[in-house]
Amino acid sequence: KMLQHSHTGIEMTCVLTGAFSHDGGHYGPGDFDLGDEAVDHQPVVDAGLECICLVAMQGELCLNGLIGRLMQPFVRL
Repeated sequence: KMLQHSHTGIEMTCVLTGAFSHDGGHYGPGDFDLGDEAVDHQPVVDAGLECICLVAMQGELCLNGLIGRLMQPFVRL
């Protein structure tokens, strides 16, 4: 499970192997997920699978929640 986060721009994710889901749906090999500044999500990898994705992102990653705010200064994505 990733930390809850949003973005200041566009995020394009292509699933190469495995699968993940979030409020926007479920994504498996070959699927594309497109998000923008309006998306606030927490992707969760399917149990028992390794999930490898190719991500192209414009803008910055904005971590939410207490742990996310504490980690934000150290994450430069």
